[in-house]
Amino acid sequence: MSVIAFLGLGGNLGQPKQTIRQVLAMLNEHPEIQVMAVSGFYRTKPVGMAPTDSGEVPWFTNSVAEIRCDLPALQLLALCMDIEQQLGRDRSPSENKNAGAHSRTIDIDLLFYGDEIIHQPGLIVPHPRLHQRVFVLQPLSELAPDFQHPELRLTVLELARQLSIDQIAKEALYYA
Repeated sequence: MSVIAFLGLGGNLGQPKQTIRQVLAMLNEHPEIQVMAVSGFYRTKPVGMAPTDSGEVPWFTNSVAEIRCDLPALQLLALCMDIEQQLGRDRSPSENKNAGAHSRTIDIDLLFYGDEIIHQPGLIVPHPRLHQRVFVLQPLSELAPDFQHPELRLTVLELARQLSIDQIAKEALYYA
């Protein structure tokens, strides 16, 4: 049975737009996945991140993909992590000491898996922080503004509207 899932895609090392396009192609090549729609690309100012060796933190490029999937959620997550690794994502212990606060070639987050609520080791769906992230909600609202968060019982558009102007300005989201 097919499930509609939404994936958050982003990165700030290398050529993020090209890397996101590679992710989409790799997903589409899988026999149990079909990419249905992709949002625009957004540039996001990094917030609270340590500088790279060059002394700067490159801006992120973010997008969201809607997929039709015949894989169970854990297998989809494993596939996404495998794709990340193939495209140069480093998940070494040194990278994870400040989880979420590091530059990366690609990050693939499972945002929604149908309307399922999953809480198990290694997988929480809906993504536990998606409702706080402009760089997720803006592209997601392009694809599914009326999709209802199964736990919060608010639509994607309603969640996006709850973000403060200060947060939106701080994250400096721009269409890329």
